[in-house]
Parts: sequence; C-alpha cells; structure tokens
Amino acid sequence: MSYIDEHIDYLAGHEGVKGALERVEDSSKTAAPYGLDNPPIPRKEKESDRAYVKRVLEHFEVKAKATLGNAYDNAPNGVKRAILDSYYNSGRLYPGQIASLKGTNGVSDYVGFAKNTLDIVSANDPKTNSAGILKGLANRKAATYNLMANEVEGLSPITGGELIDVGGKAQLIYNTDKDPIAYNFDKPLHSKSNAGALNVKSYKKAQPLGVAPGVSPFEAQLQAAENENAALMPTYGAPKVAAAPAVS
Repeated sequence: MSYIDEHIDYLAGHEGVKGALERVEDSSKTAAPYGLDNPPIPRKEKESDRAYVKRVLEHFEVKAKATLGNAYDNAPNGVKRAILDSYYNSGRLYPGQIASLKGTNGVSDYVGFAKNTLDIVSANDPKTNSAGILKGLANRKAATYNLMANEVEGLSPITGGELIDVGGKAQLIYNTDKDPIAYNFDKPLHSKSNAGALNVKSYKKAQPLGVAPGVSPFEAQLQAAENENAALMPTYGAPKVAAAPAVS
C-alpha cells in the first residue's frame, strides 16, 4: 500500500467516511466525508469518496513537489504524509514549514517542520468572528506529528497534553516521554473547545497475520483495537532518519 493510500485510511479514522452534521469552524456548512470540505479540484461524475480524496492528495503532492523539489522527494514517508496533511487541512504550507523542509545547505530540518506543524490549531469562531484555538485540531496535529515520530531521530511521540485558558488566552502543552512542547497563543479558546486534557491516542500496531483478503491495514487496526480495548494510532516500523544538526 502506498503512503497516499495509508493516509486515506488515516483520514478515514480521524475525519470519518460519512461526514458530519456541521463543520466546527462554520456551523452553517456540512462537513464532508474524509473531512474534504474545501476541495481544490472538482469531483468527477460517479467518483467514489475515496477515489476523490486520493486525487486531491495527488494534486497536493504535485504542489508539494513544485514548492519543495528534492526536499519532498527525499523525505521519509511519514514526513511526506504530514506535508500532504498540511495541504489537505490548510490548502498550503506555511513559511516556517517550508523553511524547515528546505533546511540549510540542502539538509532538511524535520524536527523543526514537525514543531512548526503543532501550532496550526486555530479556526474561525462564528461566535466571535475571529480565530480561536481548537482542541480537536490540537489532537489532529499531535497525530500528524506522530506520523513522523518513529522515522525522524530527535522526535519523541506525543502521548498526551492539555489545552489551558490563561487569562483569556490559550496555552497548549503537548507531552512526550522527554520534554513537553508548549505554545502560548494570543488567541482565546474556540467556543467549541473547553480547557482540559487532549485526546492523543496510544499506539497500536496492526496484526499482519490472519487478516482477511481485502481488509485494509486501517480496518485491521480497528479490529485489533476493538478486540483488545486499545486505542488506535498509525503503524510504525520504518528506520529513523537522523535529524538535521542544530544551527548556532
């Protein structure tokens, strides 16, 4: 299975395949299957939801290659998926993400890119008509960060965290088995979010044996999680890539 197909399964788990009654950032609009609320390309006649999402990810991959060149081609698959996920959620990469990926002297700073992904957690709040920090987005960014954590040296998986209201401003803390990663925002919490613990799911590898033909790795993980009452996270196993050396 390609990393794009793996990411479609990831989107299915995080965004759902049936859509929702409303979008968090705009309750007047309906959320689409796989979270594809603002597609950059039109849907083909009789195209399935999954096929459409795959074409959208392939469209964003073309944009990523045009922007990053070899920095994209040479990236580990978990980093590629995180890049595509940023495009999928935001329609673009932000300047800090691009700078980290292009790196110094052609050496990408994957740790910097990962940390520049964790603070993209705001959305328009219809109640205030301004941006607010969403706990749901923080959970999603933690999961995206964890796609990279087993492939990039210097990244420790996020195991939990907390969204805090500090005098009307949001503070976000991601916990790892090493030092926590903290962000202080000049924005309040989104009206759809309450202060409290993040819901960062634990790791669970899919069992490769005894999987029926036609069952995807994501479905196998779902079954394993259900059978053992364990939380679901992406499967890991690729060798880690050394992080770029710190630049003084």
